[in-house]
Amino acid sequence: MCWRSLIYFSISNGTYLGDILLPGFIQVVKDEEIKKYLMRGRELAKKQIKFLNDTLIKDDLSENSMINGVVSSSTVAPFSDRFILGVISTANTAAINYMGHALSTASRVDLATQYSKYLIERKIHIIVN
Repeated sequence: MCWRSLIYFSISNGTYLGDILLPGFIQVVKDEEIKKYLMRGRELAKKQIKFLNDTLIKDDLSENSMINGVVSSSTVAPFSDRFILGVISTANTAAINYMGHALSTASRVDLATQYSKYLIERKIHIIVN
């Protein structure tokens, strides 16, 4: 698998999921500590998406675009805070798996370095919070 494919795969499967789900979850979650955790996760996802898309653009490739959903203005949670945390935990685990796979097959030092940093950031985010 070439590095371009791994970048697309990492973006679409690992990181965009968080960027799609988190705005709605942040809006409805009641616990302030969980809300802060989700907001930090969204910041990490945006940072990773930006780097990976910038890498594609820099190499004259089209960036991976996301279909933006519209979050309603409702503040009534369709799920419990505990369930939301479980979904995000599962998404984080999948993202770490995808980044680990990308790291293990990366032939470019700059990508391998960045994947390593993202793995550490995600693990710290999960453990500390």
